[in-house]
Amino acid sequence: MDSSAATAPSSPWNGRCGVRLPEFSSRDWAESAKTTLARGFLQWLDSTGGLGEGCFWLGFQEIRSAEYVFNRLGEAFFGGQFATVPMDKKIEALAGAFNEHRFIIVWDNFESAAGIAGTAVTANLPDSDRKLLADFLDNYGWKEQGHYYQSVF
Repeated sequence: MDSSAATAPSSPWNGRCGVRLPEFSSRDWAESAKTTLARGFLQWLDSTGGLGEGCFWLGFQEIRSAEYVFNRLGEAFFGGQFATVPMDKKIEALAGAFNEHRFIIVWDNFESAAGIAGTAVTANLPDSDRKLLADFLDNYGWKEQGHYYQSVF
């Protein structure tokens, strides 16, 4: 990725909710209320013009690395070659893109990544990957620029 790739092109979704919302299945009973609430909130934001430039929906049931998360986000802005970029450059480029463009990022079923203490739900992501995701959210000045998120780390 050359230095010009650190700035995202025009929005991949041009003000519309570009997320394919998850389908409900009977195996998701425990998570369905949270997922349904998040899905409804995004649809409301989309219909009222509050969604910004779009949204990213990542279901963490099958995600096993922070790099996978960064690659999916980066491909939307920079294309398929984003996966070949070194991790530090990925994070820098994504931070620039998300600081320049207003998106909502939903990490659905994140308890799959973090695990739930005292239950059979074990972490899908190693501590180092969860820390990398937390650092990405914490270290790029989003709070100072009026961008907010709910941390679950």
